Amino acid sequence: MSTPTISDDDASILEYLADGAAESAAIADAVGQDEGETVERLNGLIEGGLVCEAEDGYEITDSGERLLAAPGDSTADSRVDTPPAVDEAIDEMALAPDHAEAIEEAFAFLRHWGEASRAEVIDAVYSENPLEYADAESWWDDAIRDALATLPDIEPPDASNEDRTWRYAGTPGRENGDGRLPFDVPEERTYGSVKHALESRDVTDRQREAVAAAFELLLSKGGATDEDLRAHAHDAVDVEASAGTWWRDAVEPVLEAVPGIKRTDDGRWRYSGDRPT
Repeated sequence: MSTPTISDDDASILEYLADGAAESAAIADAVGQDEGETVERLNGLIEGGLVCEAEDGYEITDSGERLLAAPGDSTADSRVDTPPAVDEAIDEMALAPDHAEAIEEAFAFLRHWGEASRAEVIDAVYSENPLEYADAESWWDDAIRDALATLPDIEPPDASNEDRTWRYAGTPGRENGDGRLPFDVPEERTYGSVKHALESRDVTDRQREAVAAAFELLLSKGGATDEDLRAHAHDAVDVEASAGTWWRDAVEPVLEAVPGIKRTDDGRWRYSGDRPT
């Protein structure tokens, strides 16, 4: 991810938040802005990964702190925050810069969430850094999977079933690492990735697991019928409800709210989020 360009007003907000979390009214007063303008600027900074929402209002992220410390002459390292051991491991791979960035972003995503499926990593990173691959499957198989599996604290799934969960076993990072962070717009909340949308819903672990399984099917096939998804979501978890009831009450409503997934006129479900931007 490249370092965002910010205005002097944005920098003032970051400098104020560097001293601690604060509410929008306090920030506006400190930097001499109208609160409405401040909230708008905060939303932009959240989208850029420089600020995040906190219990006490807003706080600066690791990326925001790094940007403040940068010399301002384009010489600063613009990579996502990764532990030194990970930086060293990636450097030893001798990859092209954009390839290294894609690996870093996949690592940062897992570091933030703790665990994610192959499809969730693809959704979060591929469209932002496709490395000239025409499809996400080839990108994952040829450029990301094996390199990611060798990084410190990354636990890949069993080789016999690589669609299973990838895990990060180290200390979680404070930064989101999503690449496309959530931000508020009037009467709507948008999400940076499928993973974030699922984790933000008030649903059970079994529902999340079933929806994630349905998403894996959509990513692999590029489209599926209700019947395909219903069976896949039911087989993925151990529930007493029938496949039809489980789909209707627990899975379908959540899947409909996931970004990039739509039901088309022909009645099939399709995923359109894995396209390069």
